[in-house]
Amino acid sequence: GKVIDSKTSDPLPIVNILNQNTSKGTLTDFDGNFSLEEVSLNDVLLFSFLGYTSQEITYTGQKDLLIALEVSAAALEQIVLIGYGSTRKKDLTGSVSLITSEDFNKGSITTADQMLNGRSAGVRIVTSGGEPDATANIRIRGGSSLSASNNPLIVIDGVPISNNNPAGQANVLGLVNPNDIASFSILKDASATAIYGSRASNGVIIITTKAGTNGETKYEFNSNVQIGTLTKKLDLLNSSEFVDFINTNYPDERDLLGVDGIIYDTDWQEEIYRTSFTSDNNFTVRANLFDKVPFRASIGYTNTEGILKESKVGRYNGSITARPSLLKNNLKLVINAKGILSRKNQPDQSAIGDALSLNPTLPVFDPNGSNLFGGYFQTSDPTQPNFFRVGNTNALAKLKQRKRNEDSDRFIGNFKASYSLPFLPELSTVINLGLDYSESDIQERFDDNAIDAYSNVSNQINSGISYEETQLRRDQTLDAYLSYTKDLDGFLRRVDAQAGYAYQNFHNEGVLNPTLIDDDGFRISAEDRIYVNKLNLQSYFGRVNINFLDKYLLTASFRTDASSLFSEENRWGYFPAAALAWKLKEEILFKDSKTITDLKLRIGYGRTGQQDITGTAAGYYPNSPLYTRHDNLVQYPFGGVFFTPFRADAFNPNLTWETTSTLNAGIDFNLWRGLFSGTVDYYTRKTTDLIAEVPLPEGNLTPEFVS
Repeated sequence: GKVIDSKTSDPLPIVNILNQNTSKGTLTDFDGNFSLEEVSLNDVLLFSFLGYTSQEITYTGQKDLLIALEVSAAALEQIVLIGYGSTRKKDLTGSVSLITSEDFNKGSITTADQMLNGRSAGVRIVTSGGEPDATANIRIRGGSSLSASNNPLIVIDGVPISNNNPAGQANVLGLVNPNDIASFSILKDASATAIYGSRASNGVIIITTKAGTNGETKYEFNSNVQIGTLTKKLDLLNSSEFVDFINTNYPDERDLLGVDGIIYDTDWQEEIYRTSFTSDNNFTVRANLFDKVPFRASIGYTNTEGILKESKVGRYNGSITARPSLLKNNLKLVINAKGILSRKNQPDQSAIGDALSLNPTLPVFDPNGSNLFGGYFQTSDPTQPNFFRVGNTNALAKLKQRKRNEDSDRFIGNFKASYSLPFLPELSTVINLGLDYSESDIQERFDDNAIDAYSNVSNQINSGISYEETQLRRDQTLDAYLSYTKDLDGFLRRVDAQAGYAYQNFHNEGVLNPTLIDDDGFRISAEDRIYVNKLNLQSYFGRVNINFLDKYLLTASFRTDASSLFSEENRWGYFPAAALAWKLKEEILFKDSKTITDLKLRIGYGRTGQQDITGTAAGYYPNSPLYTRHDNLVQYPFGGVFFTPFRADAFNPNLTWETTSTLNAGIDFNLWRGLFSGTVDYYTRKTTDLIAEVPLPEGNLTPEFVS
């Protein structure tokens, strides 16, 4: 048979078709066609598709079926995740954007931020650079803090992710394979985000990945290739122009031109850039195991090159999702597991600056065949020991003679159980356990005879490993809450409430193996540095959504958070929120309108907190007087040996929560059955008790951090 749209007669792909008598099913292809075997007389076939009214057909022996599905008002009832629960899109009271597969950016996508960029008002995503694994700088309605984090909270399948990425992983949204993502819910105003309390001052992005199927097993493979080039080089003097410039303006400096009287023509930008190739491959299987367990598994491999030579990231992804229902569907389980193996070579990007300032009359390789600098030409002073480097480093040598491998293995998964009480089905108990675990290894090394850009000498003696770091991160999550949902008749139409407890523990430990530069310019091994950082957050929360006459909506929430970053006296923060919505479409004036499909007014107010200052000098222990070993530039000589002293860290025992208050008013509209729709919001936001890192004069013992 075939499935089409009842109005346009266009074929509908991926329509789910289920034989309700046998629990066997299939999906339509891209032309709307389907084939279903082992169908008996009087079997009931269910045709369902997102945004359309489901249709049941009783099989009476037909060989072919033409099914016309109608667009449903349920398209406006898309389910939106709002934190510890969900609601219908038309019942939202806060400023929330739902971005589904229909809205994703198309084309060759290798990271999740590329799918989302530009798709939601007030959400700005800018990468920190051009390298393949560049950090995605995400701002939702701008920033709200000075020294603390301005990044939104990212929740992946119920697991809140730390804002501090593991070593070797710059882009937090590179954790999820774009091929696995089903939707983004973006919570913008405080009435929507306050349920997340201490981590929600900068908004929340909830990522939901794809699930299994109730139909027959499906396999999918996709692959794409990208080619990247430098679109435009900076306009610099070429060799002949540089010669003319020196001869005209600095005739006494002709010794700057060329080598041994030979003038070379080198385009240093051309030397460091390349045409890059990126391939992205994914394989997915969707099945219904034992006819009871919707299951999905995927594997992927992405090999991304940067246009800067030696810039490369290889990423292996794997994910498994299973959602069984047991005990007559009273017990619903969700199991998510995702793994990522990242292999990156991070070149020294200062080579770009060197290429812009290097003399174009000099060669790339030593014309005399000298191996002093590994065969590369480098201006040097032969009267100095080890031929000290003079001027800028050979840009190509800086890329080719240094390797910095950043390897990171990461796992994120959760187990969620929801049990509806048989004697009170409206009440469910929910337990969610999550783990974000990663191991990282970083190693930087120089080739033999490499040019050392930092010590001004040939690396003939300094070759080998110059820096190493190993890191282990273990972030644990526990959510335990009750959820009550009941539909009613009369004035009160629906009650949806949650109340519970949340626990998060962040553990980060590692070992640094740095090197020092001695007085002669040579690299020597330094003492290993061991670090262990811990952060604990605990919370109690509650929320209620009430629907009156299916016209008036009320949301109220309250959350109290405790953070180990603050002293016991200031440990707890309190974050209330409330919002109202008026569904004007349900009023007599608009109810029968064929033009206005949906119209709603919203107003909300809420408070959220901020405590994430782990990226500042105070680190994980801002309220405690601690000492840290100083950096390598400060050492104390004693008996001919140099010792690295300890220094007092900045601290302030009186630090307390930043608090952001937001007032938001908005209108949602949908005209001509979705032909023209949108949202207009006005908001005002104020942050008080800002935590700021304040520089003070030497000798001033006043704490460097104030609130």
